[in-house]
Amino acid sequence: MTDRLPYVEMIQLLILVTSAPPNTEARSAIRRTWANESQLPLEAEVFFVLGTTYDEKVMETVEKEAEKYNDIIMEDFIDSYDNLTYKTLFALKWATRNCFKATHLLKTDDDMLIIPENILRRLIYVRDFLSLQGKINNGIKEFIPSIRKKQHWRGKNNSLSKENPIQDLAHKKNETVNKFDTGDDYLCITEQETKRDEDKIGAITNGYILGKILRRVPPYRDRKSKWFIPYTLYNEDYLPDFATGTAYVIANGNKNCGVIKSLFINSLKITPVLPLEDVFVTGIVAEHLDLLLIEDNTRFSSSIPVLFPWTLSRLATCYYYDMAAIHGLKPNDLITAWKKLQDITAYECQSTSGLIQKKIYAMLAMFEMPNG
Repeated sequence: MTDRLPYVEMIQLLILVTSAPPNTEARSAIRRTWANESQLPLEAEVFFVLGTTYDEKVMETVEKEAEKYNDIIMEDFIDSYDNLTYKTLFALKWATRNCFKATHLLKTDDDMLIIPENILRRLIYVRDFLSLQGKINNGIKEFIPSIRKKQHWRGKNNSLSKENPIQDLAHKKNETVNKFDTGDDYLCITEQETKRDEDKIGAITNGYILGKILRRVPPYRDRKSKWFIPYTLYNEDYLPDFATGTAYVIANGNKNCGVIKSLFINSLKITPVLPLEDVFVTGIVAEHLDLLLIEDNTRFSSSIPVLFPWTLSRLATCYYYDMAAIHGLKPNDLITAWKKLQDITAYECQSTSGLIQKKIYAMLAMFEMPNG
Protein backbone atom coordinates (compact mmCIF):
# COMPACT_ATOMS: atom_id res chain seq x y z
CA MET A 1 0.00 0.00 0.00
CA THR A 2 3.01 2.27 -0.05
CA ASP A 3 4.90 3.74 -3.00
CA ARG A 4 7.64 5.72 -1.23
CA LEU A 5 10.32 3.27 -2.30
CA PRO A 6 12.71 5.75 -4.01
CA TYR A 7 13.05 7.70 -0.76
CA VAL A 8 13.16 4.55 1.36
CA GLU A 9 16.23 3.33 -0.49
CA MET A 10 18.17 6.30 0.88
CA ILE A 11 17.45 5.73 4.58
CA GLN A 12 19.78 4.22 7.15
CA LEU A 13 17.34 3.26 9.93
CA LEU A 14 14.17 1.53 8.82
CA ILE A 15 11.51 1.35 11.56
CA LEU A 16 8.76 -1.21 11.03
CA VAL A 17 5.91 -1.03 13.54
CA THR A 18 3.77 -4.16 13.78
CA SER A 19 0.17 -3.10 14.25
CA ALA A 20 -3.34 -4.56 13.89
CA PRO A 21 -6.05 -3.24 11.54
CA PRO A 22 -8.33 -1.91 14.34
CA ASN A 23 -5.48 -0.02 16.09
CA THR A 24 -6.12 3.25 14.28
CA GLU A 25 -5.70 5.37 17.42
CA ALA A 26 -2.34 3.79 18.24
CA ARG A 27 -0.99 4.53 14.76
CA SER A 28 -2.36 8.06 14.92
CA ALA A 29 -0.64 8.67 18.27
CA ILE A 30 2.68 7.47 16.84
CA ARG A 31 2.36 9.74 13.80
CA ARG A 32 1.64 12.69 16.09
CA THR A 33 4.66 12.03 18.29
CA TRP A 34 7.89 10.16 17.65
CA ALA A 35 7.16 9.28 13.99
CA ASN A 36 6.17 12.81 13.03
CA GLU A 37 8.34 14.03 10.16
CA SER A 38 9.19 17.19 12.09
CA GLN A 39 10.58 15.06 14.94
CA LEU A 40 12.02 12.11 13.04
CA PRO A 41 15.75 12.24 12.22
CA LEU A 42 16.59 12.34 8.53
CA GLU A 43 18.30 8.97 8.93
CA ALA A 44 15.04 7.19 9.87
CA GLU A 45 11.77 6.23 8.20
CA VAL A 46 8.67 4.58 9.70
CA PHE A 47 6.14 2.13 8.26
CA PHE A 48 3.32 0.10 9.84
CA VAL A 49 2.98 -3.62 9.10
CA LEU A 50 -0.52 -5.10 9.22
CA GLY A 51 -2.40 -8.25 8.34
CA THR A 52 -6.05 -8.36 7.28
CA THR A 53 -9.35 -8.84 9.08
CA TYR A 54 -12.77 -10.20 8.18
CA ASP A 55 -14.33 -6.92 9.37
CA GLU A 56 -15.08 -5.05 6.14
CA LYS A 57 -15.63 -1.70 7.89
CA VAL A 58 -12.22 -1.92 9.54
CA MET A 59 -10.61 -2.80 6.21
CA GLU A 60 -12.25 0.21 4.56
CA THR A 61 -10.92 2.45 7.33
CA VAL A 62 -7.41 1.04 6.91
CA GLU A 63 -7.52 1.56 3.14
CA LYS A 64 -8.45 5.22 3.61
CA GLU A 65 -5.72 5.59 6.21
CA ALA A 66 -3.18 4.05 3.83
CA GLU A 67 -4.17 6.40 1.02
CA LYS A 68 -3.87 9.41 3.33
CA TYR A 69 -0.54 8.63 5.01
CA ASN A 70 1.13 6.25 2.56
CA ASP A 71 2.93 4.44 5.37
CA ILE A 72 1.05 1.13 5.69
CA ILE A 73 2.33 -2.24 4.53
CA MET A 74 -0.46 -4.83 4.46
CA GLU A 75 0.03 -8.52 3.75
CA ASP A 76 -2.63 -11.08 2.89
CA PHE A 77 -2.99 -13.06 6.13
CA ILE A 78 -5.41 -12.86 9.05
CA ASP A 79 -4.01 -10.56 11.71
CA SER A 80 -4.08 -12.50 14.99
CA TYR A 81 -1.81 -13.20 17.95
CA ASP A 82 -1.02 -16.68 16.64
CA ASN A 83 0.20 -15.13 13.37
CA LEU A 84 2.61 -12.60 14.90
CA THR A 85 5.60 -14.61 13.71
CA TYR A 86 4.33 -14.52 10.13
CA LYS A 87 3.78 -10.77 10.43
CA THR A 88 7.41 -10.23 11.43
CA LEU A 89 8.64 -12.52 8.66
CA PHE A 90 6.55 -10.63 6.11
CA ALA A 91 8.14 -7.43 7.46
CA LEU A 92 11.61 -8.92 6.91
CA LYS A 93 10.58 -9.98 3.42
CA TRP A 94 9.36 -6.47 2.58
CA ALA A 95 12.56 -4.94 3.95
CA THR A 96 14.65 -7.44 1.98
CA ARG A 97 12.97 -6.49 -1.28
CA ASN A 98 12.48 -2.74 -0.83
CA CYS A 99 15.02 -1.47 1.70
CA PHE A 100 18.16 -3.41 0.92
CA LYS A 101 20.28 -0.31 1.57
CA ALA A 102 19.03 0.16 5.13
CA THR A 103 21.92 -0.30 7.53
CA HIS A 104 19.63 -1.09 10.48
CA LEU A 105 16.07 -2.29 11.00
CA LEU A 106 14.11 -1.51 14.17
CA LYS A 107 11.16 -3.84 14.69
CA THR A 108 8.72 -2.56 17.29
CA ASP A 109 5.04 -2.60 18.33
CA ASP A 110 2.33 0.07 18.24
CA ASP A 111 2.20 0.44 22.04
CA MET A 112 5.82 1.61 22.16
CA LEU A 113 7.27 5.06 22.64
CA ILE A 114 10.42 5.10 20.53
CA ILE A 115 13.02 7.85 20.81
CA PRO A 116 14.71 7.60 17.38
CA GLU A 117 17.59 9.93 18.26
CA ASN A 118 18.47 7.75 21.24
CA ILE A 119 18.27 4.65 19.03
CA LEU A 120 20.76 6.24 16.63
CA ARG A 121 23.02 7.24 19.53
CA ARG A 122 23.04 3.67 20.81
CA LEU A 123 23.88 2.34 17.35
CA ILE A 124 26.80 4.74 17.08
CA TYR A 125 27.94 3.71 20.55
CA VAL A 126 27.74 0.02 19.66
CA ARG A 127 29.60 0.60 16.40
CA ASP A 128 32.42 2.40 18.20
CA PHE A 129 32.46 -0.17 20.99
CA LEU A 130 32.70 -3.11 18.62
CA SER A 131 35.37 -1.31 16.64
CA LEU A 132 37.45 -0.91 19.78
CA GLN A 133 36.63 -4.42 20.95
CA GLY A 134 38.69 -5.90 18.16
CA LYS A 135 41.68 -3.63 18.81
CA ILE A 136 42.18 -2.89 22.50
CA ASN A 137 40.70 -3.74 25.87
CA ASN A 138 39.46 -0.25 26.63
CA GLY A 139 37.64 -1.09 29.86
CA ILE A 140 34.17 -0.10 28.70
CA LYS A 141 31.79 -1.82 31.12
CA GLU A 142 28.43 -0.21 30.35
CA PHE A 143 27.49 -3.34 28.47
CA ILE A 144 29.44 -6.23 27.03
CA PRO A 145 28.42 -7.98 23.80
CA SER A 146 26.81 -11.26 24.78
CA ILE A 147 28.27 -14.23 22.95
CA ARG A 148 25.49 -16.80 22.72
CA LYS A 149 26.07 -20.44 23.52
CA LYS A 150 24.67 -22.61 20.78
CA GLN A 151 22.04 -25.04 22.06
CA HIS A 152 21.82 -26.96 18.77
CA TRP A 153 18.03 -26.73 18.65
CA ARG A 154 16.49 -28.49 15.73
CA GLY A 155 12.84 -28.95 14.88
CA LYS A 156 11.42 -32.34 14.00
CA ASN A 157 11.37 -31.38 10.34
CA ASN A 158 13.90 -29.01 8.85
CA SER A 159 12.24 -28.88 5.44
CA LEU A 160 9.09 -27.08 4.38
CA SER A 161 5.89 -29.06 3.99
CA LYS A 162 2.97 -28.17 1.77
CA GLU A 163 0.79 -27.76 4.84
CA ASN A 164 3.09 -25.11 6.30
CA PRO A 165 1.52 -21.66 5.72
CA ILE A 166 4.93 -20.03 5.86
CA GLN A 167 5.40 -21.12 2.24
CA ASP A 168 3.29 -18.09 1.34
CA LEU A 169 6.27 -16.00 2.37
CA ALA A 170 8.39 -17.59 -0.33
CA HIS A 171 5.91 -18.46 -3.05
CA LYS A 172 3.24 -15.76 -2.85
CA LYS A 173 2.39 -14.44 -6.32
CA ASN A 174 4.60 -17.08 -7.98
CA GLU A 175 7.72 -15.78 -6.26
CA THR A 176 10.40 -18.24 -5.24
CA VAL A 177 12.94 -18.29 -2.46
CA ASN A 178 15.72 -18.18 -5.05
CA LYS A 179 14.55 -14.74 -6.11
CA PHE A 180 15.92 -13.41 -2.83
CA ASP A 181 19.14 -15.37 -2.91
CA THR A 182 22.42 -14.30 -4.49
CA GLY A 183 24.01 -17.72 -4.60
CA ASP A 184 23.43 -21.44 -4.35
CA ASP A 185 23.44 -21.45 -0.56
CA TYR A 186 20.74 -19.74 1.50
CA LEU A 187 23.17 -19.20 4.38
CA CYS A 188 24.60 -15.73 3.89
CA ILE A 189 26.42 -15.94 7.20
CA THR A 190 28.59 -19.00 7.62
CA GLU A 191 27.71 -20.97 10.74
CA GLN A 192 30.74 -21.01 13.01
CA GLU A 193 31.33 -24.25 14.90
CA THR A 194 33.92 -23.29 17.48
CA LYS A 195 34.76 -24.64 20.91
CA ARG A 196 35.49 -21.25 22.45
CA ASP A 197 32.69 -18.69 22.65
CA GLU A 198 35.25 -15.91 22.28
CA ASP A 199 36.01 -17.13 18.77
CA LYS A 200 32.50 -16.11 17.70
CA ILE A 201 33.37 -12.44 18.08
CA GLY A 202 34.07 -12.62 14.35
CA ALA A 203 30.31 -12.65 13.75
CA ILE A 204 30.34 -8.93 14.61
CA THR A 205 31.38 -8.06 11.07
CA ASN A 206 28.19 -9.69 9.81
CA GLY A 207 25.81 -7.73 12.02
CA TYR A 208 24.05 -8.21 15.34
CA ILE A 209 20.74 -7.85 17.18
CA LEU A 210 20.46 -5.15 19.85
CA GLY A 211 17.72 -4.95 22.48
CA LYS A 212 16.54 -6.32 25.80
CA ILE A 213 17.98 -9.83 25.92
CA LEU A 214 16.36 -12.60 27.95
CA ARG A 215 18.33 -15.70 28.92
CA ARG A 216 17.51 -19.18 30.15
CA VAL A 217 13.78 -18.62 29.96
CA PRO A 218 11.84 -21.88 30.36
CA PRO A 219 9.05 -22.42 27.82
CA TYR A 220 5.53 -21.73 29.08
CA ARG A 221 3.77 -25.08 29.41
CA ASP A 222 0.54 -23.70 30.86
CA ARG A 223 -2.16 -24.08 28.20
CA LYS A 224 -3.96 -21.01 29.56
CA SER A 225 -0.98 -18.75 28.84
CA LYS A 226 -0.85 -16.84 25.56
CA TRP A 227 2.84 -17.80 25.48
CA PHE A 228 2.05 -21.52 25.69
CA ILE A 229 4.53 -23.71 23.80
CA PRO A 230 3.68 -27.42 23.52
CA TYR A 231 6.43 -30.02 23.59
CA THR A 232 5.59 -30.89 19.98
CA LEU A 233 6.88 -27.45 18.94
CA TYR A 234 9.79 -27.15 21.34
CA ASN A 235 11.00 -29.85 23.70
CA GLU A 236 14.05 -28.22 25.31
CA ASP A 237 14.16 -27.10 28.95
CA TYR A 238 15.10 -23.53 28.07
CA LEU A 239 14.45 -21.23 25.14
CA PRO A 240 17.49 -19.89 23.28
CA ASP A 241 18.61 -16.42 24.30
CA PHE A 242 16.42 -13.89 22.48
CA ALA A 243 15.56 -10.19 22.23
CA THR A 244 12.10 -9.25 23.48
CA GLY A 245 9.79 -8.49 20.57
CA THR A 246 8.60 -5.12 21.86
CA ALA A 247 11.62 -3.44 20.26
CA TYR A 248 14.91 -4.70 18.85
CA VAL A 249 17.38 -3.52 16.21
CA ILE A 250 18.87 -5.70 13.50
CA ALA A 251 22.21 -4.41 12.22
CA ASN A 252 22.35 -5.44 8.58
CA GLY A 253 26.09 -6.05 8.45
CA ASN A 254 27.53 -7.30 5.16
CA LYS A 255 26.13 -5.21 2.29
CA ASN A 256 26.11 -8.04 -0.25
CA CYS A 257 24.14 -10.44 1.90
CA GLY A 258 22.71 -8.66 4.92
CA VAL A 259 21.43 -10.00 8.21
CA ILE A 260 17.83 -8.96 7.45
CA LYS A 261 17.87 -11.06 4.30
CA SER A 262 19.61 -13.94 6.07
CA LEU A 263 17.01 -14.02 8.85
CA PHE A 264 14.18 -14.10 6.32
CA ILE A 265 15.70 -16.71 4.01
CA ASN A 266 16.70 -19.05 6.83
CA SER A 267 13.34 -18.72 8.57
CA LEU A 268 11.89 -20.55 5.56
CA LYS A 269 14.13 -23.52 6.26
CA ILE A 270 13.31 -24.01 9.93
CA THR A 271 10.17 -25.80 11.08
CA PRO A 272 8.12 -25.94 13.17
CA VAL A 273 7.49 -22.19 13.40
CA LEU A 274 6.93 -20.97 16.95
CA PRO A 275 4.04 -18.50 17.42
CA LEU A 276 6.34 -16.36 19.63
CA GLU A 277 7.97 -14.18 16.98
CA ASP A 278 10.78 -12.85 19.14
CA VAL A 279 11.83 -16.33 20.26
CA PHE A 280 11.66 -17.69 16.72
CA VAL A 281 13.35 -14.82 14.83
CA THR A 282 15.88 -13.46 17.34
CA GLY A 283 16.32 -16.76 19.16
CA ILE A 284 16.03 -19.87 17.01
CA VAL A 285 16.76 -18.42 13.55
CA ALA A 286 19.42 -16.01 14.83
CA GLU A 287 21.08 -18.84 16.72
CA HIS A 288 21.07 -20.91 13.53
CA LEU A 289 23.01 -18.05 11.91
CA ASP A 290 25.26 -17.66 14.95
CA LEU A 291 24.27 -13.99 15.21
CA LEU A 292 25.56 -11.84 18.04
CA LEU A 293 23.03 -10.62 20.63
CA ILE A 294 23.96 -7.38 22.36
CA GLU A 295 22.31 -6.49 25.65
CA ASP A 296 21.03 -2.98 26.24
CA ASN A 297 18.43 -3.97 28.80
CA THR A 298 18.30 -0.68 30.69
CA ARG A 299 17.32 1.29 27.58
CA PHE A 300 14.93 -1.17 25.93
CA SER A 301 11.89 -1.56 28.19
CA SER A 302 9.65 -4.61 27.78
CA SER A 303 7.58 -4.21 30.94
CA ILE A 304 4.64 -1.98 31.79
CA PRO A 305 5.37 0.47 34.66
CA VAL A 306 3.13 0.52 37.71
CA LEU A 307 3.00 4.31 37.45
CA PHE A 308 4.41 6.80 34.98
CA PRO A 309 7.31 8.98 36.18
CA TRP A 310 5.54 12.31 35.66
CA THR A 311 2.91 11.25 38.20
CA LEU A 312 5.73 11.33 40.77
CA SER A 313 7.31 14.60 39.68
CA ARG A 314 8.21 16.53 36.56
CA LEU A 315 11.92 15.72 36.82
CA ALA A 316 11.21 12.03 37.39
CA THR A 317 10.52 11.96 33.65
CA CYS A 318 14.31 12.13 33.30
CA TYR A 319 14.18 8.37 33.84
CA TYR A 320 12.88 8.12 30.26
CA TYR A 321 15.20 10.78 28.83
CA ASP A 322 18.01 8.43 27.77
CA MET A 323 15.85 5.42 26.98
CA ALA A 324 15.49 4.09 23.45
CA ALA A 325 12.14 2.28 23.73
CA ILE A 326 9.37 2.41 26.33
CA HIS A 327 6.68 -0.25 26.41
CA GLY A 328 3.02 -0.51 27.36
CA LEU A 329 1.63 2.91 26.44
CA LYS A 330 -1.95 3.43 25.40
CA PRO A 331 -2.42 6.12 22.72
CA ASN A 332 -3.25 8.92 25.19
CA ASP A 333 -0.41 7.90 27.52
CA LEU A 334 2.01 7.82 24.59
CA ILE A 335 1.08 11.38 23.60
CA THR A 336 1.41 12.55 27.22
CA ALA A 337 4.79 10.85 27.64
CA TRP A 338 6.09 12.45 24.46
CA LYS A 339 4.97 15.91 25.57
CA LYS A 340 6.56 15.44 28.99
CA LEU A 341 9.84 14.44 27.37
CA GLN A 342 9.76 17.53 25.17
CA ASP A 343 9.32 19.72 28.26
CA ILE A 344 12.54 18.68 29.98
CA THR A 345 16.15 19.30 28.97
CA ALA A 346 19.41 17.41 29.28
CA TYR A 347 20.65 20.13 31.65
CA GLU A 348 17.72 19.52 34.02
CA CYS A 349 18.21 15.75 33.92
CA GLN A 350 21.92 16.12 34.69
CA SER A 351 21.26 18.44 37.62
CA THR A 352 21.34 17.17 41.21
CA SER A 353 17.55 17.34 41.50
CA GLY A 354 17.10 15.55 38.20
CA LEU A 355 19.48 12.74 39.16
CA ILE A 356 17.78 12.29 42.54
CA GLN A 357 14.29 12.14 41.03
CA LYS A 358 15.54 9.74 38.38
CA LYS A 359 16.98 7.39 41.02
CA ILE A 360 13.79 7.52 43.09
CA TYR A 361 11.68 6.51 40.12
CA ALA A 362 14.23 3.87 39.12
CA MET A 363 13.63 2.21 42.50
CA LEU A 364 9.87 2.26 41.89
CA ALA A 365 10.36 0.95 38.36
CA MET A 366 11.79 -2.24 39.82
CA PHE A 367 8.20 -3.20 40.63
CA GLU A 368 7.06 -3.35 37.02
CA MET A 369 3.99 -5.14 35.78
CA PRO A 370 4.81 -8.22 33.69
CA ASN A 371 4.70 -7.80 29.94
CA GLY A 372 1.28 -8.58 28.47
